[in-house]
Amino acid sequence: MEAACAAGLRAGGVAWGASVVASQAGRIRVGGSFGGTALAAFGATIVLSAPHFARLFRLEASGAQVFKDVATTVAGVGGSIDG
Repeated sequence: MEAACAAGLRAGGVAWGASVVASQAGRIRVGGSFGGTALAAFGATIVLSAPHFARLFRLEASGAQVFKDVATTVAGVGGSIDG
């Protein structure tokens, strides 16, 4: 039960964070001609990539490793939109 609650909070937190980032990006016109799906993907990518950048700043991962991890995140988010 505890693990299920933690997983639910984690997923909900990512969704909430992505919606906040997408909303703010749309508000400041960063989105330009992007639709809501693209802004949501942008938000999800930012939120899901944050832990990778935190590892970089704590010197727990190299720049190359973080680049690879973020590229994997971008591909996953892009694949979810395409699917």
